[in-house]
Amino acid sequence: MLRPTAMTYTNSLDPDRNFAAETTLKVSKTQFHTYLGFDLSGVADPGAIVAASLEVNIGASGATKPSLVVQQTGTDWSATTLTERNRPPTITTVLNPGDTSIPRAQSFISVPLHLSAARLGSQLSLVVGYQHSFTEVQLLESNPPTLRLVVRSQPAAAARASVGSNALPYPIAPVASSGRKVFAHYFPPYPISLDNRDASSDYYTRHYLSPGGEKGKFRAVGGLLRDRPLARKPLAGDYRLADAMTEVRKAASAGIDGFTVNIMNWSGPNWERSLRMAKAASQSRTGFVTIPNIDLSSSARKASVATIAARLNTFYAQPSAYRLPDGRYVLSSFLAEQHSPGWWRDLATVMDTRYGKKIAFIAVFLHLSDERITSYRSVSYAMSIWGLRTPESVRRSPDKAGKVHKAGVRWMAPIAVQDVRHRTRRYAESGNTETLRASWKRALADKADLVQLVTWNDYSESTHFAPSKAHGSAFLDLNGFYATQFKTKRRPPITGDEVIISHRVQGYARKPTAQPGTMNWALSGTLTKPRDTVEVVTLLKKSATVTVRAGSKTTTYVAPAGMHARVVALSRGRMSASAVRAGVTVASVASPHTVTSTPTRWDLQYYAASSRTR
Repeated sequence: MLRPTAMTYTNSLDPDRNFAAETTLKVSKTQFHTYLGFDLSGVADPGAIVAASLEVNIGASGATKPSLVVQQTGTDWSATTLTERNRPPTITTVLNPGDTSIPRAQSFISVPLHLSAARLGSQLSLVVGYQHSFTEVQLLESNPPTLRLVVRSQPAAAARASVGSNALPYPIAPVASSGRKVFAHYFPPYPISLDNRDASSDYYTRHYLSPGGEKGKFRAVGGLLRDRPLARKPLAGDYRLADAMTEVRKAASAGIDGFTVNIMNWSGPNWERSLRMAKAASQSRTGFVTIPNIDLSSSARKASVATIAARLNTFYAQPSAYRLPDGRYVLSSFLAEQHSPGWWRDLATVMDTRYGKKIAFIAVFLHLSDERITSYRSVSYAMSIWGLRTPESVRRSPDKAGKVHKAGVRWMAPIAVQDVRHRTRRYAESGNTETLRASWKRALADKADLVQLVTWNDYSESTHFAPSKAHGSAFLDLNGFYATQFKTKRRPPITGDEVIISHRVQGYARKPTAQPGTMNWALSGTLTKPRDTVEVVTLLKKSATVTVRAGSKTTTYVAPAGMHARVVALSRGRMSASAVRAGVTVASVASPHTVTSTPTRWDLQYYAASSRTR
């Protein structure tokens, strides 16, 4: 599958305007046309393409019958300069004749293309239109149209075309496509950039990742962090807002519906970042929402009800503030038990009487007892817990969801990938991605109404799903498969191939050469003991032979179609995995992270990499 190298749309009523900065693509019969450019240089012989389709996620639409029209255009255009007035000539031949797919709102469709009628070279340019009047269809740029090609068997060329496909091997349920929402907890102290400097010398590198950073405050624990957001070059203009919008787009493209934004303070940099995230979500026009989450382990707890209500009113002024269909504004909180049900009732009353905003409260507890379910149910729209971090603790945890549902309240299931706190030398053994998979299986079995990923970007506890230096988008890729299943109530079809590899960069018992002390592995209980393993998760459309290389050791096995996980022993050196079908390598990944037997400091987070290229 190929993602567009260029995409935008034109508007006949605004012929000189370029729409590259917009976050949706639009098509209609005469006013709007969407342009997509694809790079076919990886296909050794375009004439060997035997089947093709355009995979499209639909946002808003009033369509009730087949209506999209796909044609070829000239390639001499740029997404950043294209307008109605300078758009390239269109070849009249329709590439999807007889197409029966209906672009209904919030749906995924596959539009078959007859590329035998197209003039194919190293570049392919398509224009998407609409054949009926008075209806506009919006395509989701956050999860853009992709081109799926089936190429006649040519072993060497096919391998080059298939390995490292940029597209996910399954469809992502678009934002706002379901009442079953997937949220991610956003932690303001760690935005993409703190100072807009190059990653080689920015604040993350100089202070948070360096043992001697911040005047040696964290020298004894080897530095505050072990990972950071994906690096970028310095930006012009309002880089803080641009970064916030990037995080919104990345989350939305991974099937996440919104952020529960941690409120640590009611003024200062973190409060400003919280408001900026709400503003970014509003401007993204993806349907992505934000929910204020009052962190009662922070100084935010100390403010009066009147102050908190006033600040919440400011947050709720942003269009992205999540509202239920009945008009209530959603509020959440970490460590909700720090205030009594009466206190939460008082806050809701002030919001209603002073600001005219009714509140639906999602109470997130650190510890949720039967007594708390009973006492808080009258003030709660939904309940949740911060969650557990080892596979066995997740699987064996009591049925909180059933008790919450019995109390007439919705359940928001916590989803975690790992938890490693180098600052306090404590961690939970997540078993590579086993905790993530166990968390989702429990959420589905418990018939959760909502989900919260814990967290999007708390790098200090290594709980982050956000794309990072240590794991790229690998965790998000795996999470998206389950998120789509949760939102659509069915397992998404796997139509491509992907291999995800995860491992630590040191054995859990290896003593660092420059850092004293030990790491305590009982953070989430002792049901899951530490292990030294390399895990390979395959998402395959058909079975394939998988070869795993861990250092000097090689393991080969047959992985079935669908999702499958296998572990092998961790070894010193480099890790890689590949999937071969009918003599052709369909997906392969080489981890960029080397395992050492002589670490200088503790680093027990799991690193990961995916065969997807980005």
